Amino acid sequence: MAGDGRSALEIVNAHSPDAVLLDIRLPDMSGLEVLRILRSKPDQRLLPVIAVTALSMQGDRERCMEAGATAYLAKPVDLDELRDMVKAVVAGSWQGR
Repeated sequence: MAGDGRSALEIVNAHSPDAVLLDIRLPDMSGLEVLRILRSKPDQRLLPVIAVTALSMQGDRERCMEAGATAYLAKPVDLDELRDMVKAVVAGSWQGR
């Protein structure tokens, strides 16, 4: 778990996780910026990233997806939905909903 974007990038680089849950509102940089950095690296282009955010205004989902999110989940998070989404993105079967 990381408390900011720079730490998140360091953790991803050091541990090569199967998937990332990424809050879009971070104290040091935007989660969208973190997504763009991850997607700029060849070994992280296909890493499943679920954007988790309280941003649920019109167009927010699209901004997250354009930045490179695999999936988008608005807060408050339904734990069953999150579990199903994580399973699907890790399995490569996420079709977006």
